[in-house]
Amino acid sequence: MTIAIDQAKLDEMSQTCQTTGSEMMSAAALPSGDTDAASSGLSGWQTAAELSNVLSTWTNKASAISDSYNSFSEALQYTKANFTQIDDETAMLIPELSPILQSEPPWDQPE
Repeated sequence: MTIAIDQAKLDEMSQTCQTTGSEMMSAAALPSGDTDAASSGLSGWQTAAELSNVLSTWTNKASAISDSYNSFSEALQYTKANFTQIDDETAMLIPELSPILQSEPPWDQPE
């Protein structure tokens, strides 16, 4: 059995997560100006306060989603680095283990 890690695919997925996270932060700011203007125009009305609450909730949720995508991106990069390190360490150990693996196991030797 072989386990292969496609590092280019991990990079691609990481970049997609990073881009999506950035786009979410941009989307979080989109309704801000219009909502502030509407809230100011409705000053004194309960609708103004509710618009501010909706904007605050939207901004918080979009920010949390952005943070999640950025965390996914970092996790993918960590995974790539971790697998690479394990591959490198294993490659260094194989020559050292080769004589041991080729020798007779102790349980096959007569007592």
